[in-house]
Amino acid sequence: MKGVFAFALIGMMLMSSVAYAGGVLWDTSHYTPNILFDNYDRFGGVLDALGGAGYSVSRGTGDFMATNISGYDAIVVTVITSNDTDSPYTPAEVAKIFDFVNSGGGLLIAGDHTLSPNANIQPIASQFGATLGFSDLDPAPSELTFASGHPLLNNVSQLDFQNSGEINLVPPSTELVWGVDLWNKALIAAAQVGDGHVVTFGDTDLMTNDGFNSLDNLQLTLNAFDYITTPVDAIPEPATVILLGLGGVCLIRLRKK
Repeated sequence: MKGVFAFALIGMMLMSSVAYAGGVLWDTSHYTPNILFDNYDRFGGVLDALGGAGYSVSRGTGDFMATNISGYDAIVVTVITSNDTDSPYTPAEVAKIFDFVNSGGGLLIAGDHTLSPNANIQPIASQFGATLGFSDLDPAPSELTFASGHPLLNNVSQLDFQNSGEINLVPPSTELVWGVDLWNKALIAAAQVGDGHVVTFGDTDLMTNDGFNSLDNLQLTLNAFDYITTPVDAIPEPATVILLGLGGVCLIRLRKK
């Protein structure tokens, strides 16, 4: 009987998804630091947590088109580390990011409320079906609705938003978390594009030092990085376990449609 249970356990393990901590490029090529502070430092707590989880995060500066992104598993762009209002991402840069995702890379986009310079990163978000800062949710919604069954929301039941911006969505992006503010407004979205994954936050403070450690914000962030660094073809296909007597097991691999 022990053999049967061991084989069943192996089958259950094969059916679970695999998370891959990897190399992340946090792009700040469209950012002009203030002489008194650097917005990149506002993510210090999350950067430490990512390092502890096995991620290697590099800061991207200079000409994005000259950056070799092929060695990374994911790219991050946020509204507060892309604040140069005279320098939105160019069509060539957007195409480079799209090709990266389509080929199996991941992307995390973090926008914010309507007064934020969302326009700087909007060309990227538009490519994946999201409009940032579509409207404000201020004060932050007290009532949140969570989609069920998505890995981004594993062990996430409470989130702390601060001066959030609604995300308006069209395919391929779909809402995962939305708040009630007269009507439902999307706050977090995800998309599968080609062999890669995209996550969009409507509130950058989910990851800043002001908010990352509140409620389940950090869990959500770590889930997001797991999701975007795990390309579609690296997720094991579901398997059905059939026990054959006391000593045998058969796995039937179910192909993705």
